[in-house]
Amino acid sequence: MRLSWHRTGAPAARWVSPSLLPSLLPSPSPSPSPSRLTAAARRGMATEAPAQVKTAGEIAKRIACTQLLLTRWAVEDFLVNRSSDAQDAEGKKRIEDSYNVIQAAVAHPVVAQQFTLLEHRLLKKPLGAWDTEDDLVPVSARWESLGTLLWLLKTLDRFPSPHRAFPRDLLFRTSGIVPAHVDTLTGFTDYFATGAGAQGHVQPTHAVQAAANAVEAWWWRAKAQTVLEMKLAVEDAKHQDAAQYAAFKKSIPSGLVRVMQSIEQAIELAATRSLAEGYIQLVVDKDFGVPADTPADNGAGAAADDDAPPAYVAYRAAPAHRLWELEMQSATRLRALGWYRGLTGWDTGEVKPLNVMNAVWAPANDDAAS
Repeated sequence: MRLSWHRTGAPAARWVSPSLLPSLLPSPSPSPSPSRLTAAARRGMATEAPAQVKTAGEIAKRIACTQLLLTRWAVEDFLVNRSSDAQDAEGKKRIEDSYNVIQAAVAHPVVAQQFTLLEHRLLKKPLGAWDTEDDLVPVSARWESLGTLLWLLKTLDRFPSPHRAFPRDLLFRTSGIVPAHVDTLTGFTDYFATGAGAQGHVQPTHAVQAAANAVEAWWWRAKAQTVLEMKLAVEDAKHQDAAQYAAFKKSIPSGLVRVMQSIEQAIELAATRSLAEGYIQLVVDKDFGVPADTPADNGAGAAADDDAPPAYVAYRAAPAHRLWELEMQSATRLRALGWYRGLTGWDTGEVKPLNVMNAVWAPANDDAAS
């Protein structure tokens, strides 16, 4: 269901799938006390048996494909945002040489058949043919996919909190893949497919589960933000044409109306539980606390997440570009983890939680917690 109306300053295209509505509100069962949250969550978030967990070799090939796509993205982004630097003869030659190197790399047998249909479509486009909104912006989200994959393969030590982006320069250095040297492609993929990296080089189940729980909490908050903006739009419409408001209100599904009525209370409860579980670092004004700027993990360890409270704002008060970033980061990481678990396609199908019930609303098990 697409909702074409939105609050001023919010991203223009926002979606709420009917299947998500039940997960936006707490379970009707009594909420566990903070002291019981951790144990209860561990039991309540049991996942369905994965269809097919990916091997180290499969993850390595997906890393190679994703990194090559992002290398092409960097060239196209340069043409759009630094076009003046590519106008002289030297600049044009440098861009064309980079393009040719990438095209040769993507044709290498080790990756040529591993790209998705969408990736093939993008990579086959002529140099300079990527559209900003349809191609550049969506592909930019795949930096988070690449970071998640590298972490899954234990080649990246840290999995930043979902409100922090993976550091892009570090991601490219981590794999060691250099498109101009195709032997780095085979060296990387072979090491994890048939070499020493084929065994014991994927994150343990408990680490993947912990990462998924935190990502799910932030993804839930992004979906809740969409509903909150819808509620505000309805309230704003009251002060406009009465006939339009009546028709507008009538078009809203009853299930969504119920969720809208309770969304502020749900956000408050979700923030409390997420703080107790360690999914967020701070509660601000009964909401998830987020830095107002665009922070990247600096690789300095746990202290990197411990910004001073004044640097944080309530999620709902973050600027529109930050709201987009936060939603993109959580959704992209969740999709990558779902792909690893065999629950969704790499770039097809709906993003969905890995847990049967979203980590935010895992029910308590008081008897076992005692």
